[in-house]
Amino acid sequence: DKAKVKAIQASARASVAEIQSILDAYVAGDPYILVGADGQQKCYEVAGAQSDRTCATIYPGTTLGGTYPSFPNGLGTVKQHFLTHRNLGLGEKSPYAGEPLFEGLIPGQTVSSAGRIGIENSVSSITIRAYGRATTLGSEIFNTTVTSR
Repeated sequence: DKAKVKAIQASARASVAEIQSILDAYVAGDPYILVGADGQQKCYEVAGAQSDRTCATIYPGTTLGGTYPSFPNGLGTVKQHFLTHRNLGLGEKSPYAGEPLFEGLIPGQTVSSAGRIGIENSVSSITIRAYGRATTLGSEIFNTTVTSR
């Protein structure tokens, strides 16, 4: 059980830097690259991006994975891109039940089962809460909020 908890904590910690870079790109209206559900790199750009801020301009040769609404209205879409990236693109699974490791949450909600990492967004931040066997608020094994800069 200790190894499972450490694995979940490691994934949660690793997601912090990745989410920070995605948030920074989102706020700036810049494109970002993630692994899509098909396992291939995908580029995501703000809807109606200026020509100097498109995936084709900044990351030539990448496949457009989709768009996101501009700040401050698109963080839910950006969160979904991240969840697809980690769960389907990278195939991360909970060491407890084999379910997708990351789960999208709404404020005040906890994960649906043990050994998962909840991702909750506000207007300009994403909270990462990782759980071992217990899934109640306050029982997190990792809890941090990443805020756009």
